[in-house]
Amino acid sequence: MLLLLSSDSLLSEHVGTFKSEEGQVVYDVVSPWKLKGKTTTIYRHQHVNDTVTQGSTYRRVSMEKARPQDMPSIKEESTKVAEIEFHTYRPSRIRFGGQDLSEHEIFASRGRIVDHIRTERVFHGTDGKEYVWTMQERTKLSLSLNNDDRTPIAIFHPRGPGILRAESQPVFEVYPEGEHMLDLILVTFIFVQSLRKEHRTRATALI
Repeated sequence: MLLLLSSDSLLSEHVGTFKSEEGQVVYDVVSPWKLKGKTTTIYRHQHVNDTVTQGSTYRRVSMEKARPQDMPSIKEESTKVAEIEFHTYRPSRIRFGGQDLSEHEIFASRGRIVDHIRTERVFHGTDGKEYVWTMQERTKLSLSLNNDDRTPIAIFHPRGPGILRAESQPVFEVYPEGEHMLDLILVTFIFVQSLRKEHRTRATALI
């Protein structure tokens, strides 16, 4: 599954989006500006096709001959997936799946230290398995199952350079092994990406 991001840094926008390859908004990431204590809310959108019926019989209409009144209507149902309450001097909080937990209750920090931050964040999935976000290079993030093979689950491809060719759009790729817990993957991705950006900003300020 490929999701197209509106920006490399979703939290810098008032409303960031994850879109399908067909251009439909799958998730909204809403981050109202605040001087401190920003709270980001993630919404999932489900696009539902209303079948066109006449009495109790389904009426299939070819796209070439279809009139506007014959076309299926698209309804959009939105569900609040999670809230992330960011804090600077105390642990941030994540409200997801009916729980309100601090970042330390969800993630364990591991790996080497780069830009004053551990390069790995480990958490348990909805299936009880252990997963690990790994911060690679300067902007790439990858998620894998925390097993001997490090089975790939998801990867973030940041925006590409636009010097000799058109600038590529940032893409979030989720492998079939992770699609059963897409909500949790996106919530943890948004948090880890924000965490790394914050630490890099602090490290730059110290230079």
